[in-house]
Amino acid sequence: MSWELIFSIPRTHTATATTKNSLGGRSRGVGAQTLRRAHAVHPVTALETEYSLWTRDAEEEWLPACRELEITYVAYAPLGRGFLSGKVRSAESLIPGDRRHSHPRFQKENLARNLQLLKPLEEIAATKGCTPAQIALAWVLAGGEDIVPIPGTKKRPYLEENVRATEIHLDATDLA
Repeated sequence: MSWELIFSIPRTHTATATTKNSLGGRSRGVGAQTLRRAHAVHPVTALETEYSLWTRDAEEEWLPACRELEITYVAYAPLGRGFLSGKVRSAESLIPGDRRHSHPRFQKENLARNLQLLKPLEEIAATKGCTPAQIALAWVLAGGEDIVPIPGTKKRPYLEENVRATEIHLDATDLA
């Protein structure tokens, strides 16, 4: 299919197909205005994009649009692809083939700078007697009942740790 053909199709005609593909997960380059137009054609119930203390782009456009349209916001990678857990201390600690090797944030020269950003999170976690990952999840949860974080995990202890994040209260100082 040629690009000319793709761009000649009005976006509202593809709204149903786009919304069925969850807008965030399988569709790229869809802005809040497109979300509004698509929602007018076919109700969108949830939008999934990356959102965490480390990736807050959604606050500019997505979250306001979702709240305006009463769409649930599904935050994937709320632990910053594992970085906010505090367990990734060097690019060498990632196993060969790990997709994070291709992410600029995890490359050696950037990771050292990013680790400095982790210090306040670790301090809050120490004060509250929990893990940095739990603070990162509690922060996302504090954003509102319309935000649903979906942290990925492969091990039951991490799942249990993530669930305990719902019990952590962050005050205004913690959230600043």
